[in-house]
Amino acid sequence: MLKWRLTAGFVPVWSSTGFTRISDVPEGPDWSQEVVDALNAAETIPNSFYMNYQYGLSLGYGRFELSVFQSANLSRSISDGYTLNDTTYPFDRRIRSTRIGLFYTFDIKKEE
Repeated sequence: MLKWRLTAGFVPVWSSTGFTRISDVPEGPDWSQEVVDALNAAETIPNSFYMNYQYGLSLGYGRFELSVFQSANLSRSISDGYTLNDTTYPFDRRIRSTRIGLFYTFDIKKEE
């Protein structure tokens, strides 16, 4: 039997970067202090925590479920700005995505 469902929810998002700040200008014709400063500043853009909301529609049959949902930022931006040469500039960064998922439900029962 097919089952339709509307879904909605809030999703906390934590992010981390493995970026190592560049201290010296690398050798090469494409490198300058301005390029290094811009790369270092880019790592200050994303917040480490923000909230998303999502909504969608799913169709289930037995243990399988096909879901289509839209996800977007609750605060409409995942950044407060970026800092370049000790000056902070506003920079709104938004994420909106449409996702399709196929799920399978496992039935785990505890023995009495």
